[in-house]
Amino acid sequence: MVGAATGGLTLQNGVEAPTEVAEVVGQDHVMVGVTPVRSVIAAPERLRHVGGVDPNLTLGETDNRSSARVEDIRTALAKVHVTVHVPEDIHAWLW
Repeated sequence: MVGAATGGLTLQNGVEAPTEVAEVVGQDHVMVGVTPVRSVIAAPERLRHVGGVDPNLTLGETDNRSSARVEDIRTALAKVHVTVHVPEDIHAWLW
């Protein structure tokens, strides 16, 4: 279910992912994410970081504006020691 404030964060490989998700849920609901985190599913709803790179996420709104939902994700991930970077142009990070 997609509500007015729902944001779907894409983390799929490929520069097309945000566009493909927007075709289904609408552009206003899509956020773009890029991450080099390597992990495995340790248990249902639990990931285990397997090393090689510090856990981090680069994310942003598709129109590069600042938003409460981006800041909410940044705050939540900081609590579990994931560094979050919000660049001026998230689309440049997809390449």
